[in-house]
Amino acid sequence: MARFDLRDELHHQVEKTLAQGARLLLGGEKMAGAGNYYPPTVLANVTPEMTAFREEMFGPVAAITIAKDAEHALELANDS
Repeated sequence: MARFDLRDELHHQVEKTLAQGARLLLGGEKMAGAGNYYPPTVLANVTPEMTAFREEMFGPVAAITIAKDAEHALELANDS
């Protein structure tokens, strides 16, 4: 990450999404030591109401949203 504040904002978005009901599959914690590093993070069960779906996440975070079918997937993509 370019700066500490950007890393901290990304971490806040991840924590907020988890509090909203997403499931953490990988990462999600600030790395110890010097540097602005943030680990690759995977969030599952992300819904359209959650922070990770609604806001740009400028870092190594994948937010997985499940669609019922192809039409629903297009609706979700157009709503993001």
